[in-house]
Amino acid sequence: MRLLLLGGGKIGGAISDLLQATGDFTITVADKDRAALARVRTPGVTLKTVEVADEQALVAALSGQDAVVSALPYYLNLGVARAARMARAHYFDLTEDVSTGNAIWRMADGASSAFVPHCDLAPGSIQILAHHLAQGFERLRDVHMRVGALPQFPTNDLMYNLTWSTDGLINEYCNPCDIIEGGKRGHAQALDGLEKFSLDGVTYECFHTSGGLGTLCDTLVGRVAQPQLQDRALPRPPRSGAVPDARVAPGRTPRAVPRRAGNRDPDHRPGCGADLRHRDRLEGRLADASVAGTQDL
Repeated sequence: MRLLLLGGGKIGGAISDLLQATGDFTITVADKDRAALARVRTPGVTLKTVEVADEQALVAALSGQDAVVSALPYYLNLGVARAARMARAHYFDLTEDVSTGNAIWRMADGASSAFVPHCDLAPGSIQILAHHLAQGFERLRDVHMRVGALPQFPTNDLMYNLTWSTDGLINEYCNPCDIIEGGKRGHAQALDGLEKFSLDGVTYECFHTSGGLGTLCDTLVGRVAQPQLQDRALPRPPRSGAVPDARVAPGRTPRAVPRRAGNRDPDHRPGCGADLRHRDRLEGRLADASVAGTQDL
């Protein structure tokens, strides 16, 4: 398959490495930033300078391509999706933005190619795991999802370092969060619902963030009378309420500012953590199922 990968940053570089290793793709990595392209080290890929905010330039770049994967900030994805539809190319992205994802779903109606947003950790993998667990029960009562990209060696008061899009992180921390409560769809405020729990013997904090559920609310709402479905970011070990402090008094100390980890920063290697818990009815009895763990990246 001939594939255009948009974005030469850390995420784009990782996708390039993973897909090239399969041997199933002929990959072109495109970015408007020549310096970013120069940092892509995947052997055998083609590098191309493209103004990714210009839809006509994207349509031209998609000529002869079977699919496009967008590793760009969420606010550029609608333009990429429109270009993919015009070029009749399959479309994939990592977007966590709710309005962008909804617009792309609508755009897919009647298209001759596939449109698949939400291909990240959350939204993405976490929904697949949650849905898989849900299929093993007769009735759903509670579904709690806690997931996040975790720095192995954080150095600031928030115990968090940025390993992905800064714009995406701000977007998740500012917009309303989809939930199901009492059997009905609703919204929670981002950064609310702060709680602590233990994973692999380490205590973490988590709270509501926007976009992590993807379309899982649409899948599960109405399935039973009183389900509860929530997704919470799992950002760090607890540090004496650092999140509320940062919200009401940003910049109170330079050490409170999350650091943007570099591509080759050995002290800030990312990992991911996930904790999924279902409480449902199975063979007439109340039962629990869970999947939890961490993984270095």
